[in-house]
Amino acid sequence: MNNNDMTYVSRFFSLVMFMLMISLTAKADYSGSCGDNATYMFDPATSTLTITGTGEMQDYSFYYTLTYGYTTNAPWARYKDEIKHIIIDTGITHIGNHAYHQCFNLSSVTISTSVISIGDFAFSECNTLSSILIPKSVKAIGSSAFAKCNNLLSIDSSDFNDDLYIKASAFDNTAWFDSQTDGLVYIGKILYRYKGFMPYNTSLIIKDSTLRIGEEAFRNCTGLSSIDLPNSLMYIDERSFYGCSSLSTIDIPNNVKSIGNEAFKKCSNIATLKIPDNTTTIGDYAFEDCNSINSVTLGKGINSVGYHAFSGCNGILSVTILCPTIGDWFSGNHFIEEIILGDGVTAIGEKAFSGCTALSSIIIPNSVTLIDRQAFENCASLTSVTIPNSITSLGNRAFHDCI
Repeated sequence: MNNNDMTYVSRFFSLVMFMLMISLTAKADYSGSCGDNATYMFDPATSTLTITGTGEMQDYSFYYTLTYGYTTNAPWARYKDEIKHIIIDTGITHIGNHAYHQCFNLSSVTISTSVISIGDFAFSECNTLSSILIPKSVKAIGSSAFAKCNNLLSIDSSDFNDDLYIKASAFDNTAWFDSQTDGLVYIGKILYRYKGFMPYNTSLIIKDSTLRIGEEAFRNCTGLSSIDLPNSLMYIDERSFYGCSSLSTIDIPNNVKSIGNEAFKKCSNIATLKIPDNTTTIGDYAFEDCNSINSVTLGKGINSVGYHAFSGCNGILSVTILCPTIGDWFSGNHFIEEIILGDGVTAIGEKAFSGCTALSSIIIPNSVTLIDRQAFENCASLTSVTIPNSITSLGNRAFHDCI
C-alpha cells in the first residue's frame, strides 16, 4: 500500500468516525435533564417527547440566533419540528416557560394530574395543536401559554380547578378565542376577557357562577360605565379593570377573597369604595390614581394591603377601617380629614397615618392595644385624640409634630 492509499484510508476512517460522533451526539440529545429531578426522552420512531421525574421542569428563554432564527434554549429545540406528541408524566409539577414554544408539528399533549402550573409561552405557536385537556390539578396558566396556537379550537374546561389563575393572553389568537363572539368571553367559571370594541356608556352583567375576573379582562375598556358582579365571585385578578376611566361605581361582592395588583388602577371616576369583610388581600397599586374616590371602607378580613395600593387617591376625605391591624396604607395622604376605626381594630402600625396633614381628630377604640412608632407623625392638623386605657404599647414619635 503506497502513501496515497494510506492517506485515502486515513481520511475515510476520519470521516466515518466524524459521522459516528455526530450520530452519537444526536442520539445523546434525545435524552437528558430538564430540571433538578426531571428528565426528557425523545423517541424519533413515534415522534414522542416524554418528561419524567419529580418536581418542576426548568424555565427556558426565547431569543434570536443567526443559525436557527428565533428559538428557545430547551434541549430539544434542535429537533422541535420532529416532535408530534408530548407526555408530561406523573410527578412533574411545573411545565417550564417557553418549553415547547414553536413546536409547529405538535398535535397532542398529555398533562398528568401532578402538574400544578404551566409556564409563560409554554405551548405558544404550536400551530398543529387542536385540543387540550387541562387537569384539575393545574392552578396557574402562564402568560401567552397557548397564544397563537392557530388551530387550538377545543379547550376542555369541564374539570378546571376553582382556584385556577389564567394570566393575560394565555389563549389569545387561538381558533377557540377567534370563534368567540364579541363581548364577554368565559372559559369555565372564569371571565377570560372582553372581546372586541366596547361602546361608550356600556353596562354589563356578569353571569352567576363566575368565580374569577381574569387578568386584564377589561383593561382600558374606557366605555365601561357600570358592571354588576355576581355573589359567586371570589377573585378579581391583576389589571382586570385597569384604565376603566368611565367606571363610576363598583360594588365588590361579599365573597371576594382577593383584589389583584393594579386591579382598578386609573379608574378615575369611582367615587366610593367598600371592601367587604371576606376580602383578605389588596394587591400593589390596586387603586392607584383613582382620584375621584372620596370615601374608603376596609372590611374586617383585610390582612394584607400592597405597596402604594391607594397612591394618588387625592380625593379621599374619609376612611373607615374595621380590620384588626392597620398598616401604612394611607401614609402621606394630605387630603384625608376623617378616620373612623372599628371596634375590632387592635393595632395601629408603624407610620399608619403619618403625614395625613388634613386629619383633625380621631377616636381610638378600646380594642386597640398598640400604637406603633410614628403612627400619627406629622399630622399637623390633629388637635384632638382620644387614647383609651387599653393601650399597652405606645411607639416612639407616635404623635410627633402633631399640633
